[in-house]
Amino acid sequence: MGKRGASGRGSANGKRADDAFVIRDVQTLKALADPLRHEILALLDSPRAVRELAEHLGRPPDRLYYHLRLLEQHGLIVAIEERGKERHYKLVAETIQIDPDLTMPPGIAAGLVGSILQRAHREYALATKLPKHAGKKRSTIGLLHVRISEAERAALAQRMRELLQEYEAKDTEGEETIGILVGLWPVADPARGKPDR
Repeated sequence: MGKRGASGRGSANGKRADDAFVIRDVQTLKALADPLRHEILALLDSPRAVRELAEHLGRPPDRLYYHLRLLEQHGLIVAIEERGKERHYKLVAETIQIDPDLTMPPGIAAGLVGSILQRAHREYALATKLPKHAGKKRSTIGLLHVRISEAERAALAQRMRELLQEYEAKDTEGEETIGILVGLWPVADPARGKPDR
């Protein structure tokens, strides 16, 4: 999922590894695939109360408790209780990753991708309204379809992972946050419902 700003302990549903929470079961993945829960996780870069989350999401606080409870049950977030203060929630680790060996059912995969794309759409729409920097636009996006071999696809996927890791390591306080969305997938032929080969 990417870098976040909190740390904590994992659960039986996932495993922490160097400030990463690795999702190893389908039920936790399913909890993550909901668009609202995905947005909640995005906001938990620092501990927040339900009231704060509700303000950012434009929803009543009582509509969030179910989602927070589910995220907590699956070990993705933890509740912090401070005496005499409102309960706050935070991410369990800086990074949430999906175990590459986990088989993702198509419906859950589609839900997860939909959640990610919804968030990217909203962020990109807001970014287009920002002023230009030194007279230059600050956003760019593209979609490309190419024909490549399996070996080339694997090499490209590795290069993408390395590039993301490089920039994740550069995450610096005080600098501007930039969204990066990457992906590789086989393009299906709509007439046949099979990958275009």
